[in-house]
Amino acid sequence: MIAEETTIYGHKLRVLKSAEISYANGLPAQYVGDSEGFYRSGAYASSGFLDLDGKWIVNDKLTLKGLFSTTKGIGHTDMDRGLTYSRYGQGVKYDITDLERAPDFSWINAGSGTTPLASSAAPGTPGYRLTGRSGLNRYHTIDSEKSLAIDGEYTQDSGIFSSMNFGFRNADHRRQYGLSTVALKSAFVAANAPDPALAVPYPGDFGQYLGGNIDNSGFYFSRDTLTNLFGDLAKQTNSQWERRIANSIDLREIQSAAYLMQNLEGEKWSGNVGLRLVRTIVTSRTPVPIPAGACLRIEPGKPFVPCAAYPDAIIDVSEGQPYYDNVAFNGATGTIYRKETTRRTFDDILPSLNLRYDFGQGIVGRFGLSKTIGRQNYNLYGATYSAQACTSQGCTVTGPNPNLKPL
Repeated sequence: MIAEETTIYGHKLRVLKSAEISYANGLPAQYVGDSEGFYRSGAYASSGFLDLDGKWIVNDKLTLKGLFSTTKGIGHTDMDRGLTYSRYGQGVKYDITDLERAPDFSWINAGSGTTPLASSAAPGTPGYRLTGRSGLNRYHTIDSEKSLAIDGEYTQDSGIFSSMNFGFRNADHRRQYGLSTVALKSAFVAANAPDPALAVPYPGDFGQYLGGNIDNSGFYFSRDTLTNLFGDLAKQTNSQWERRIANSIDLREIQSAAYLMQNLEGEKWSGNVGLRLVRTIVTSRTPVPIPAGACLRIEPGKPFVPCAAYPDAIIDVSEGQPYYDNVAFNGATGTIYRKETTRRTFDDILPSLNLRYDFGQGIVGRFGLSKTIGRQNYNLYGATYSAQACTSQGCTVTGPNPNLKPL
């Protein structure tokens, strides 16, 4: 059903409020959705900070203040693993009835929602079927900053010059992120799915407070089931081989600024005029792919021999490439990266002017002019690479850009 709705801004929209999306009758069960079950072990996060501030009244005209701060945050996941089950059936239907409750939703001829199919189930059988597994992934992030601020105020009381503010700022920010993936002994085989009897159904009252008539069926596997399954699949190599260079972030940004601001005051007006000198230094160690075939990956446990074409290529990491038992090692698969250090310095001059005038009878006028900057999100300097996306116009990959300047 298509209905016309009005937004809070008065715009008219045509909204598909309800629909039944289904395949034709008589067809074998088709793909209609996914369900994933993951378990993270050894996950923790910690953070801490320290601030030290002081004030020194030099004399009746000059006051100095200082603040030193340091902060550090750590996030870690020792292991993340999970399974993907795809549901097969005829379709789905939904109805958006009210903004205050969940939409009505149900599957159409999609088998049991609480117990997955056995691996021996015939193709075209409705229900959940194992279609994928994740890697055994570890994540580690460190984010830290040290900063210093010094401010001074000098009282003038000389005509329109009331006081002068001046100061200095410096902040040193560092971010590091690493992903590693444990090797697996064999390729994914759907027939190796866990026993369906090990699946735990969702409670009968799951989602009861959401409102709406939703199909609240579902299942998950216990922590022990997942850890035992992936523990049997894990293959011992070494920590260097498990690294994922393309997904790493290693950057440092230093922000420094010095400012001077003259405060002004007249009979009915006041204001200030100032100048700030800002320097931004960005240092990023960015993963850069080398041409295909230029270097070969080294098998775990074998002597390290640098690549002649690219001596700094990191050739002793898996980069997520398979390393299965009883399969000949192929060092030419996947993409090999090198780390390229980029250091950029940006200087900006930021003037400002603010005025205030009292017209009387409670009417106050204000005027302000200033030049400001905004700095990029840290992750954009060293973000991980996306998968290749191709259209009729060509293929693109989203990746890090350490050359971005402040806005």
